[in-house]
Amino acid sequence: MDDGGGNQMHEPDLYLEVWLGDRSTQMLAHFKLRNGLLWATPADLRELGIVVDPGVVVDSDGLLPLDRLPGLQYHYDVANQRVVLEVPTALRPQQILGYKPPAAVHADRGSGLTLNYDSYASNQNGSTTVSVATALTWFGRAGALELSGLSRAGGGDATGYERLDTRWTYSDPNHLWTWTAGDLISGGLSWTRPVRLGGLQWRRNFGVRPDLITYPVPSFASQAAVPSSVQLLVNNVEQFGTQVNDGPFVINNFPQISGAGEATLVVRDALGRVTQTTVQIYSDNQRLAKGLTDFSVEAGLLRHDYGADGDGYNHDPVFSGSLRHGLSNDLTVETHAESGPHLAMVGLGMVWSPFDHWGLVSASAAHSQGNGAGWQRSLGYQFNSPHFGIDLEAQRADRGFRDLGSVQAAGQGPMLKQDRASFWLPIRHGSLAYTWVRWLDASDHRSRIQTLSFSQSIGKLFYLTSSVFHDQSTGT
Repeated sequence: MDDGGGNQMHEPDLYLEVWLGDRSTQMLAHFKLRNGLLWATPADLRELGIVVDPGVVVDSDGLLPLDRLPGLQYHYDVANQRVVLEVPTALRPQQILGYKPPAAVHADRGSGLTLNYDSYASNQNGSTTVSVATALTWFGRAGALELSGLSRAGGGDATGYERLDTRWTYSDPNHLWTWTAGDLISGGLSWTRPVRLGGLQWRRNFGVRPDLITYPVPSFASQAAVPSSVQLLVNNVEQFGTQVNDGPFVINNFPQISGAGEATLVVRDALGRVTQTTVQIYSDNQRLAKGLTDFSVEAGLLRHDYGADGDGYNHDPVFSGSLRHGLSNDLTVETHAESGPHLAMVGLGMVWSPFDHWGLVSASAAHSQGNGAGWQRSLGYQFNSPHFGIDLEAQRADRGFRDLGSVQAAGQGPMLKQDRASFWLPIRHGSLAYTWVRWLDASDHRSRIQTLSFSQSIGKLFYLTSSVFHDQSTGT
């Protein structure tokens, strides 16, 4: 560097011990001293735990003066060859604690052959019947080939061997995909009816990564003025605890509860000073975490009379697709579409937790056109807490509404009305629950069922459960 008069200015290289306030970081950092100011590279400053904007302007040597960082104060202690930094909260990196989405894994694919079976025998009025269900699976690098069937002998329903399902599947843990070719069940949502197909399916499969948490994980943000210990308690039970450096931090932790709860964040510094923050949370597995997508797409031929003498496939190709996306941690949106012979159906739905605390609200609307035209609508609410639980749902369909289940059932449409109300209360060492269900199908058959159940633990060895129900069914 030149001083403008042709003389080279002296810029000593300094290797200084770095202190953050009154605490040594036990680190040395490289600085240059220019005109009484300390200069350093952005990379060195980030190593010290200082946030430096990627777009910050540096000189030809890649250096910037520490004074350029807003709010940063420092003192160069010449005698002790150290620099004392006072770093504001805005320049401190956020510490992410608790759960972090795991990286992709490598799957070792072995090969082999398995045979599962289940047998059943009965003797009634001198007639003996034996049934054996079998599932033969070959697996290897190319996936798995499955063949299942049922054999019956004796009695009036002896049929020899009946094939049930034949399919090939291949799962990719890196993309969380599963491909299926052969006999399959279509994907669906809580307000749709899955059907059996012979064809091809591509779907998201979170099951290949059991270490991945797919539902929203509550976040708790705070900051520590000095190095401190933090604890996270849910319903007064410790869920997480660790040490944090001074500065802002976020705890992502999945609470081991289902439903409503109270989370308390406790920050305790070295002097014993305690800060507590309490928030209400709601945990469930019906929503997807923000940014996650679940889907299923399939095409093929509808299967009819599954497991019966007339088992076979229709001639007209059909298509089905379902998608769920975590738009935010509070809201998961859903969509579904189907097409088949003289049929097209599309629907939208959502699962929403108001303020991530007041339970779950679900709603959907679907419309069909073709041989039949009409709407299907649903609305539900669910709330679960340590003190009580409630689950309400109502679904209505026009007589003209059709889906692939209607094609498979030879034109029989879905339920015209479905209502459900459930309530439960925890009691000492047990629970008490009441459920009321009613429905009306397309043939005008009506049913109303009420159930009252009671369960109780007696000591350490006995568990008592009882239920009573009342069924009212009518038809025309």
